[in-house]
Amino acid sequence: MSNLIIMYITIKSRVKHPDLEKALNIWVNQAIASGLSISENLLCEKARYYAMVMNISVKDMKFSNG
Repeated sequence: MSNLIIMYITIKSRVKHPDLEKALNIWVNQAIASGLSISENLLCEKARYYAMVMNISVKDMKFSNG
């Protein structure tokens, strides 16, 4: 498991948008099960996508691995 994924999993307790976090968690698990390599950029883009779909403003959000 990459450091990015480990960091992603460990920060779950500090999230502002638990529904967004849940959607990302499901996607990450499915991606890993499919053998997809997940980069920081890919994870951030997926977070932006889910935020847009959920009508969550990304204006003040920071997308990073820590």
